[in-house]
Amino acid sequence: MKKILLGIIAVGAFHISHAQKLVLAVHGGVGGNSIPQNKDSAVLPSGAATMYNYSVSINAFTNVRRWQFGLGVDMQPISRKSSTTTFYFANPASPIYLFANRMLTEHFYAGASFGLMVANSADNSKYEKNSLVPVEVNYAPGTGYTGGLRVGYNITLGEKFDACIQLDGRYGSTKYSYTYTAKAGGNPISASNRYSYYYYGITVGLRLKMFTDPFRQW
Repeated sequence: MKKILLGIIAVGAFHISHAQKLVLAVHGGVGGNSIPQNKDSAVLPSGAATMYNYSVSINAFTNVRRWQFGLGVDMQPISRKSSTTTFYFANPASPIYLFANRMLTEHFYAGASFGLMVANSADNSKYEKNSLVPVEVNYAPGTGYTGGLRVGYNITLGEKFDACIQLDGRYGSTKYSYTYTAKAGGNPISASNRYSYYYYGITVGLRLKMFTDPFRQW
């Protein structure tokens, strides 16, 4: 599955790089996430508070009539916080994905995305001096997939630039590996598991229309 998806992304990137009309967009804003699930149960208690983290993305796409087809890369931490400890499941999560947007009106658009997810993490815990309770827990890194929906509003600033505001809501699932010892003096056992979560972000962006086609309009 991953090989097939990587092939689709590579073909999409090749198409974009050779398109007659190419738009490069940079977005930045804030985002949050649900409590990650491990199989059928929440990893953290329901009281673990939402943390609002940075959310940034770089998109490149080409226009086909009222559609936009492109490739995107994002960065957004996945975390929650209890009264004593901050938990990072990805710091940051870095999805690479294909997307398709449909212009519903002159300025308003909606779309969907699907791609690969990389959950970067240090896989350690940090403690304050003389404390047995960690102030920060970084879970194991992992890889998986992501997909979701988006809506946005685009504003034309000139011949070469647009501004936009965009809301993304997505699902992420990443598989991680770990090693443990079942009993004292026993052999280490390697296993794997998966975290699943919803994450969202609202961002504002600037679009640069890099190439134009004199026979078609933006």
